[in-house]
Amino acid sequence: MSLLSIFRKNNVPKTGYVVKEAFTIKGRVFFEMDDQFNLPYERGVICLRYYNEFNQRVTREYLHEHVKAVDEILTFHPGKSIDLLKLALLNRNLKDRMQWIVDEDLAYKLASVVFFDKNENPATYDTKYNQEKISFWKKEASAKEFFFSEPLRRLIPFLKDLEPNLETYFEVTRALSSQHQKDISSIL
Repeated sequence: MSLLSIFRKNNVPKTGYVVKEAFTIKGRVFFEMDDQFNLPYERGVICLRYYNEFNQRVTREYLHEHVKAVDEILTFHPGKSIDLLKLALLNRNLKDRMQWIVDEDLAYKLASVVFFDKNENPATYDTKYNQEKISFWKKEASAKEFFFSEPLRRLIPFLKDLEPNLETYFEVTRALSSQHQKDISSIL
């Protein structure tokens, strides 16, 4: 049975793109376009957005919160001085994030666009469904198993440099990310 017939049987619209099997986790099969640089329009737009976040190591939402916190610090309040230490902290946090090799959550988001299952329309992107898909990936496969599967190594090839320490690296960046968010929240 061809992959296209699997999709047609599940009422997924014919896209005109060549689809191939990418990997399987706990019996759930994930597919990808034969040419990752030739995605359907909606997936392509989302992929560009997520790739930009991935490349910057920060989400657009984080940047918005960061800017709001900086604005709050810089807002003139009579009798109150500007807290340069808080401003320096926020700046250092953003600078640190930009130096990270990879942000785990952003890597999962990017993968969620590129890889889809039989329940998805390969031409569109459903954010809510993909949140569930990311949760499934995190629950059912360790980060190392997930990111070092062949299709993911092709998508994010520089992760091979982290292979021996990937879990530790993600543990540290998760803790730092949480602290960065607390720093912003304490100002807002």
